Amino acid sequence: ATLIWFLWTLEKDYTTIISSPIEFVGIPNNTILVNELPKKIQLEVKGGGYNLLRYNWDLSKPRLKIDFKSLYSGTLNSEKEQTVHVYLDKIRSKVDIQLPNIEIKSFLPDTISLKFAGMVRRMIPVAANLDLELEKQYMIRSNIKITPDSIEVSGPSTILDTLKAVYTSPLKIKKVK
Repeated sequence: ATLIWFLWTLEKDYTTIISSPIEFVGIPNNTILVNELPKKIQLEVKGGGYNLLRYNWDLSKPRLKIDFKSLYSGTLNSEKEQTVHVYLDKIRSKVDIQLPNIEIKSFLPDTISLKFAGMVRRMIPVAANLDLELEKQYMIRSNIKITPDSIEVSGPSTILDTLKAVYTSPLKIKKVK
């Protein structure tokens, strides 16, 4: 009798909250995302008991793909930091397709903020991280030359603006003549 009741109960539609892994795709190449994105979102969904049970028991839940290009039609400024607020309700139909037989009622949270910084390239000087022990009666006559003397690095301008030099791995040399 309990089994029949359980199977009959699963025939009904239910509204519940599920947690789903997400993946953002379509992020522009000329920018870098500087804040951490959520790995999961909560969804208020409606569906048949069988479908909701199957989704909750599926250990290898596929990631819901959220396409940034479909959310934001503007141009990101590559020179400065910029925050874009993504309203997930705008993509409900595209996410709904990824969850067969389950209807999305709402997203929790309903907005995700993405913080972008422009990707810039700069030449940064290389500095030696040396610990030299000279032989007695010896001294360094001129500056130590490093090859290459600078390297090109790329990253967000907010970080590169604070980078004054790139240091080599520490090197200790004894009995230098």
